[in-house]
Amino acid sequence: MVNDKALVNQPQKLYVLRGLYIDSRKNLDFNVDFTSGSCLKAQVNENQNKLGALETMFNRLQKQLGEIEEGNAKLSMGLSKSLKPPSGFLPRIRVFDSMLRDACRSAHRFTKCLIQLMKKVGYDLDVATSYVHPDVGYMKKGHHRYAFLSYVCLGMFQGFETENFSLVGYEGSNDNSMELFEHVSINPLETLNKNPDFPFSKFGERKYEQLNLEVKDSWRSVTVFYDAFVNMSSSIWLLHKLARLFTPPIAIFQVEKGVDFSMVYMKNVTKKYSILENGISNVGFTVIPGFKIGKIIVQAQVYLTGSKSTK
Repeated sequence: MVNDKALVNQPQKLYVLRGLYIDSRKNLDFNVDFTSGSCLKAQVNENQNKLGALETMFNRLQKQLGEIEEGNAKLSMGLSKSLKPPSGFLPRIRVFDSMLRDACRSAHRFTKCLIQLMKKVGYDLDVATSYVHPDVGYMKKGHHRYAFLSYVCLGMFQGFETENFSLVGYEGSNDNSMELFEHVSINPLETLNKNPDFPFSKFGERKYEQLNLEVKDSWRSVTVFYDAFVNMSSSIWLLHKLARLFTPPIAIFQVEKGVDFSMVYMKNVTKKYSILENGISNVGFTVIPGFKIGKIIVQAQVYLTGSKSTK
């Protein structure tokens, strides 16, 4: 009887297994637990270990993220403070003098690039010089560079005494110190290229138009020339911002042609040439304008006629 019962039960088990197999083929998500209790327990333990490891990793990453966010907050706060003028900031004459020297050096570099470019495109420099400052007797042929430097500087500094640098559509700043520190922290080349509506960008474009430099149809296509112009514009823009911080604002002046030389208000731009003993040296033209800071005079640099070589 036992054997007969076993024989009867065996097909039933096979039938059940066959049904389970067919169902599992129809439903791929169907899972049949053929494992023993010990295997299930081991799998549960393994999954718990993995979950614990993931939880540990999550906590560590969350902590690192918190530290990074805290560090970014400190950096942002530090950057904001660095862009603000120091407490009790007051403009200093020596700072203005230093920035003026930088502006003059940048103007010299640009003028040198301008002359080189004019030579390449076939300009007659003597004719161009006489057009810029006619009827001036030069002590040396190479001194025509001072005429071009004068043309550049007087054009770039035009409007310096106004709040908005005579820039149409720009009323000036209510916080020149903030604009000064902000401009120091930027790249002027990127600003002019990427932000054409910024006041500095408009200033650069406007000054180029005022100088009427026709040596190149597309001035930005000559990298050295373009870089020199933008750097010069940036240094003069900064100088203007600093000048507006003084009370009263720094005044600017230039010397007219034919005026007698004065050591108080003027400096001979050609250091190798001195005033004649009879004192007949006169101003041929102003090369770099002078400035008045209260009662202090920053001498204008002038080219003199009627001078002699000190060699």
